[in-house]
Amino acid sequence: NQQEGVAWYKKAAEQGNANGQCFYGWCLHNGAGVPQNQQEGAAWYKKAAEQGHAAGQFNYGWCLHNGAGVEKNQQEGVAWYKKAAEQGNANGQCFYGWCLHNGAGVPQNQQEGAAWYKKAAEQGHADGQFNYGWCLEYGAGMKQNISAAISWYQKAAKQGSQKAKKALKRLNR
Repeated sequence: NQQEGVAWYKKAAEQGNANGQCFYGWCLHNGAGVPQNQQEGAAWYKKAAEQGHAAGQFNYGWCLHNGAGVEKNQQEGVAWYKKAAEQGNANGQCFYGWCLHNGAGVPQNQQEGAAWYKKAAEQGHADGQFNYGWCLEYGAGMKQNISAAISWYQKAAKQGSQKAKKALKRLNR
């Protein structure tokens, strides 16, 4: 019963519970059990983020980075990704790595971006594994190592990453 679940998340959120705030924000942001309301969802993510909730920090960063429910602000979004990443949140690590790698909202630093991809990859994050493999394949921010790239692509492919499967096909030619 999604609606009843959302009602309990809302009660927890209104009592200041960071998990409740993050989950209630997710339900609102995605329209799960309640009408979709990205603005209200982002506001609940922010409340969780401000309490140090890593998933709330990532989600609020994503909203800011993409202008979903809030005014787009890549630099502030990256700052929230970094906070989540520093707490060990694999999504935060991967997205913070992407921002560094590509200079999105932060000065470009491929070496540091690759290091954050590796942290996410080591936690089993499929996109982190693919991105770290890509850095190894092309020597982006590190020394090129095709055999290590293949190993990371294989890990990502086992989790269903289509990008990793294509990379493995390309490298096996």
